[in-house]
Amino acid sequence: MPKVSITALALSLMLLSGCAGQTAAQRTTGPPVDVAGTWHGTYYNPSGLITTSTIRLLLEQTGSEVTGRAEPGGDLTGTVDGNSFSYRYTSLRGGGDLSVNGDEMKGFGSASGVTLQFKRQR
Repeated sequence: MPKVSITALALSLMLLSGCAGQTAAQRTTGPPVDVAGTWHGTYYNPSGLITTSTIRLLLEQTGSEVTGRAEPGGDLTGTVDGNSFSYRYTSLRGGGDLSVNGDEMKGFGSASGVTLQFKRQR
């Protein structure tokens, strides 16, 4: 293999490994994490009329199934797979796809792409 090709391959691998460390929280599958409780958070939507606001999730969990309410937003249903929590509103369009890390969740709104961040109230 020519020397230039080996150098290009090595450089490509270094760049790809550097990018992997800069991604959002890693989502894993497996036994569901606990998301039950009251979560206080914010959403950030730079292109909306209201760019930043607060949101609260009141969640109950049985196994991997989640029910609850978002204020504002309304009733919701969701599932947990490993540290991944996805929810959808039952009466409105939208929801969220989040990664859970202890008492913090981060992710994006599923319909709008807004940034969501939550902390659990203990």
